[in-house]
Amino acid sequence: MKNLKLIIILFALLTMQAKADNEKTVKSKISAVTVFLQGAQVTRTAGTNIASGTSRIIFEGVSPYLQTNSIRASGKGNFIIMETQFYTKHVPPGNKKTNAIPASVGRRILEISDSLTELVFEIEDLSLKQKAWKMEKNMLEKNKLMQGQSKTDSLQLFMAAMDFYRLKIHDINKSLMVVKKELFYVNKLKSSLQRRLNELNNYKRKLMSENVIPAKYLYQIIVTVSAKFATYGTVEVNYFVNNASWQPSYDLRADDTKSPVNLTYKAKITQNTAEDWNNVAVTLSTMNPNRSNIRPVLRPWKLRYYVQRIVHRNNVKAQTLSASNIYMPTTNAVNESIEMKKEFKNVPSQISSAYTKQVTNMTNVEFKIDLKYSIPSDSKSHQVIVMESDIASEFEHFAVPKLSTDAFLISRMSGWEELNLLPGQANIYFLNTFIGSTYIDPNTIEDTLNISLGRDPGIAISRKKLKDKESTEIIGSDRVKKITIELTVRNKKNQAVSMTVEDQVPISGEEGIKVFFDPDEVEGETYYKNSGKLSWDIKLGPKETKKIKFSYKIKYPKNKKLM
Repeated sequence: MKNLKLIIILFALLTMQAKADNEKTVKSKISAVTVFLQGAQVTRTAGTNIASGTSRIIFEGVSPYLQTNSIRASGKGNFIIMETQFYTKHVPPGNKKTNAIPASVGRRILEISDSLTELVFEIEDLSLKQKAWKMEKNMLEKNKLMQGQSKTDSLQLFMAAMDFYRLKIHDINKSLMVVKKELFYVNKLKSSLQRRLNELNNYKRKLMSENVIPAKYLYQIIVTVSAKFATYGTVEVNYFVNNASWQPSYDLRADDTKSPVNLTYKAKITQNTAEDWNNVAVTLSTMNPNRSNIRPVLRPWKLRYYVQRIVHRNNVKAQTLSASNIYMPTTNAVNESIEMKKEFKNVPSQISSAYTKQVTNMTNVEFKIDLKYSIPSDSKSHQVIVMESDIASEFEHFAVPKLSTDAFLISRMSGWEELNLLPGQANIYFLNTFIGSTYIDPNTIEDTLNISLGRDPGIAISRKKLKDKESTEIIGSDRVKKITIELTVRNKKNQAVSMTVEDQVPISGEEGIKVFFDPDEVEGETYYKNSGKLSWDIKLGPKETKKIKFSYKIKYPKNKKLM
């Protein structure tokens, strides 16, 4: 029986040893990261010796936020990958091997503790002396002879008693003062030693806490491999984490009105995965893996009658409407003003589109950046340059004198569709000056992307009603009013400019209001009947001035006022 137990114990020990020999924790590093619009795919690699038979290769320090079903393993070498597993290992607290508490600290604590013990006894002794002297003084003061209550045989005897009382009280008070002084200094010394002891004990506790390794969790990926012979190989694991994202932003720079507009495509990468990405190759993907990939299915659309109900609750009448009448407010996702951002240290000093390879897949676009970046897990935005590109542009001026008497310089950029841009904020620079920001929306179906480069003081514009051309007449129950507008555009520059000028005539919003406008009476304009918009494409030579006039009539009931 004893031999059987011994055999079982030896077998268990051998099994545990064999398991330990076939487990190996490798030192891995993050070699590449693909960052999606939300989430990231992380690639870790490690080279290791692989024993013959079945082995478990442990990757430690992986993100605790990884999706376990996304783990994939591959390798190079003469071995087979059998399975992968995510494991959380609890490491209990322990002590460091080195003794962090100096011997001198321990000796000093012991010395002060002993001194404090002696002082406690000394204070108690002085307190007893003080108590005895006070008792003796109290007894003397309460003596009937001293209080004059006893019968004395003679005056001489009474005077002798008073002399004795005076001398005795003096001696007692002197002794009490000596004891009080000794108690004061002993207590002062005790307080000082106690403070020093507290300081040393706090220092000792701090050293002891620093000497303790706190409990922690290690997050591991365990790759089980099998090899016929001992070999060396490289193992690679990939996994997806949610706590990462990137957002596009742009810089648009125009040096003059004759050169293309330079677009710098930037990405703001944020990650909080609990693992730093140090010196890794970064790929940006326009895909969002968290969006549902299930195709939509149309359900039968059943029409029902609208029913309005009146609900009475607590004598308050409330109206309940059907769901089809519920108004859902929308949030404007375009914020036209953004804060100027500081340049991040991760941005290389020289960047061009040559560093980025653009790969277009069936469902997304990837930007493979040859440069390596370090992005810590700090939830902060870290900026990288995706690419730079010059976009062919045509420059012209644009004005709406009814709303502003300033002319705006517009860049009309074409060919931008090939850049695979995403919606994002853009900083605009003209003549090396920051002039504002805008929002680029590549989802527009327009072939040309129009960007305003700011106001141009070199063009003067005015708009006024011509009073001498204005008239009002009454026809029956109606009033007919004629209005004439004159626009003046003056080019103060020494070079010719092309310009689009827009204005409008009103359109009727009520049945009794009619607007009469003849487009043929106005030269060079384009009239949009449904909106009432007027548009002129004009060219102005150097220092040239042009005037534009248009008139319209409004017929409306004479007893009404127009807004």
